[in-house]
Amino acid sequence: MSDTTESGPIEVVVRDAANARINKVEVLPDVTAQELLQSAIGAWKLPDDFEYVVRVARLGRQVLLSETMTSLGVVAGDVLEIQALAEAGASR
Repeated sequence: MSDTTESGPIEVVVRDAANARINKVEVLPDVTAQELLQSAIGAWKLPDDFEYVVRVARLGRQVLLSETMTSLGVVAGDVLEIQALAEAGASR
């Protein structure tokens, strides 16, 4: 491989907004935020009836789910936060 850019796994922290679930994981640079989100939903057995977003804590913003870890500029040690969006007026 002649490409000298980082192509190996990046170790990040994935947590929920309440810090109730926190996992240190390795992700490949071409993994999308959507793929990371789906993995967390499955691993944490989160409800399917919510819309979820991903935030990169260091950037202080929600990201597009189609973006890859590389396009987001994710680096080792970054915290990726999974947040559920509740609909206004919804009751549980």
